[in-house]
This record gives sequence, structure tokens and C-alpha cells, in this order.
Amino acid sequence: MDRILIHGTSSWLGKSTLDYLISKDYSYDNFILTSNKYTHLLHKEKKYKLYNSAELKNIRNEDIDILYFYSFPINKIQNEALLKRDFTKLMKEIELLITQNSIKKIFLASSGSVYGVEADKYSIYSKYKKTQEDTIMKVCEEHKIELQICRIFAVIAPFYDLSANYAFTTFIKSAVEQKYIEVRNPNIMRSFVDFNDIVDISLQKLEIEVYDASTSNMTIANLANLVGQFFNVDVVVNQENSPTAFDYLSKDDFIKNYLKNRNLDINLEIISKAINKTIDNKLYLKK
Repeated sequence: MDRILIHGTSSWLGKSTLDYLISKDYSYDNFILTSNKYTHLLHKEKKYKLYNSAELKNIRNEDIDILYFYSFPINKIQNEALLKRDFTKLMKEIELLITQNSIKKIFLASSGSVYGVEADKYSIYSKYKKTQEDTIMKVCEEHKIELQICRIFAVIAPFYDLSANYAFTTFIKSAVEQKYIEVRNPNIMRSFVDFNDIVDISLQKLEIEVYDASTSNMTIANLANLVGQFFNVDVVVNQENSPTAFDYLSKDDFIKNYLKNRNLDINLEIISKAINKTIDNKLYLKK
């Protein structure tokens, strides 16, 4: 079996990908992992080296089955000049990595926000995610590499950073710290997906290159109720009509059609698995 490279392993999606692949019997020797924050990762008594950006150029002549690309300089999002600098550096590193190795497939985690670019209503984040998509598409075409670009709207996965400002993490923190969950704008809807389904699909050969990660539309109130059930706490609805709140929905049914014989609704079982692994956090990162 060829190797798997996860670029951005210390991100929550990177950790979730590694954990899922290990559960599918990929061995220690299968992985090449990267992080600019940490040097090692410990999982089930196995110690994995994490390559930083300066060390990437030393990865040569590897037969890589899939390159999972999660890296993005999100910490520079408030300063476009710094974001552009780090983004340009990141993409050059990736292009060098591709030219120095034999890569069969690239999986890029993108964002549903890129659709706003076409309407000229986009944030800096969506602008650079679209540029990232375009760059990777061009490189894959030049090097005859299979490509999957997965546009994520809202995702349920383990190993969330609980300091992040997502609805899911906010509800978890509120349940743990305050013993109740407060919901504002309860009727706002999101297109959700179980991240395990995404990783599962990434292992398949598809007839398309770009698809939305969406299996079910759910209100924020429904998400809060599922988290509340897990922690056995009350959910308090504070109706608020915020001008910045909006539905974030996909119009793409690709995953629903691809996995049509399964129930793809986000349910308490999926929520419970994600929360348990987030809280237990059995993936340990070492600086």
C-alpha cells in the first residue's frame, strides 16, 4: 500500500482524518504527517513525526496514494497582506512537494463560501480558498493527478478546538461550563455532513472533481438539542434576528446520491462520537 500524506495534521480535520484511517487499519508506516505548530503526535502508543514547512523539501521520491491538503493560514485572516504572504509561501511549498514525489490523488478541503466569489460577495477567506482551489486544479491537470475538492459548509467531526467560535463548540462549552445551552437565531439553517463520510469518499475514485460536503440541512436549534441530549442539559432559546445571521446551505446532492442506501441524517449517535473524541482527545500533540 502506498503512503498517505496529511498536510495540516494538527488541524481538527487533519487529526480526524488520521484517526479515521487508523480505524480502517492503515498502519503507522503508511503516514507522512505535517504541522508547523508541533513536532510529534502520539496516538495509541504510536509516535508520529510531524514535518514542518522547512522540512517538506526533504520529502522526495515517495509514492503517495493520497495527499490530504488541510493547511491554510487562517491565523492571518485579519491582515490580508500577511495572509497573502503566507498563502503564497504555502502554495509554493505544496507545488514543490508535488513535483518531487509521485502523487496519485489530492484531496483538498475547501469551503462552501467560495460560491460567494462568483456573486462578488466574498470574505477574504473565501477569496483565498477559491484561489487555492484554482491553483490545485491547475497543478493536478499539469501532473495528471486525480483530484477531489470537497466544499464544506458545516461538519460534525471529532477533535474540535474548543476555543474555536463554531456553533457546535459553543454549545459544548456552554453545556460543560454553564450546564445549559443558549441558542440565538434558532431557525438559521446549515448544510451538515458527518466527516467520516467525507474521508470514506476520499478513498474512492469519483467521476467528478468538485462536490459539496452536504447530506442534511438542519437548524441551529436542532443541533443544540442534540448536544443538549448528550449532556442532559436544558436548551434555552433566545430569539434574535441578527442582521449578520444567514442560512448557509448547499444545493448539491452529490453525497446523498453517492451514499443513497444509507441514512445520512446527523443524529445523536454521530454527535456523541464526535463529542466523546473531542473531550477525551486521545491524539496528543507535542511541541
